[in-house]
Amino acid sequence: MIFIDIIYKHFNVFQKYQDVKYYEIDFYDLLKEKTDIIKKYTEMKNFLKYEKDNEEKDEDLINCLNYKMVPLDLNDSSSFEKILLSYNFDFNKPTIFICECVLIYLETESSDNLIKKLSELMKNTSCIIVYEQLSSIIYIQNKKKKIITH
Repeated sequence: MIFIDIIYKHFNVFQKYQDVKYYEIDFYDLLKEKTDIIKKYTEMKNFLKYEKDNEEKDEDLINCLNYKMVPLDLNDSSSFEKILLSYNFDFNKPTIFICECVLIYLETESSDNLIKKLSELMKNTSCIIVYEQLSSIIYIQNKKKKIITH
C-alpha cells in the first residue's frame, strides 16, 4: 500500500535525525485516516515519542513530541499562523515543507496562497519541496476545471 510506504518513509527520518519534528498538515479527515493506519502498526508507533514514558494518548489525531498532526483547511491560508503556533511550531527554525500530493487537489489560488503564506511566515531558512503524482485522468479533469492552465 503506497499510503503506508509514504508515512513509513517519513518515519525513518526520526531514526536518523533525533531532533527533527515532523508536522503533518492536512485536512482533518485525511489525518484521521493516517492516525488509524499508524496505530495499527507497531513498527510505526515505535517512532512516536511521548512526554511521559512514551505514553500514547488516546486522541483522535497524533500529537507527540516528534510528530504532530495539524488539522488545517489548506484553502484558508489566513489561519495558518495561529493554528501552527497552537502546536508549538517555531517559525525561527530551519524548515523543509514537503507538499506531497497536495497542491494538485487545491484550486490554483489556494495553492499559490499556501506557498506565499508559508514563505512569509518563516523567519529562517526554509524550502518547499513539491511532489505530485499526476495521472493523465487527474490532469485532464483539472485542465477542464482550468486548475491547470498549460
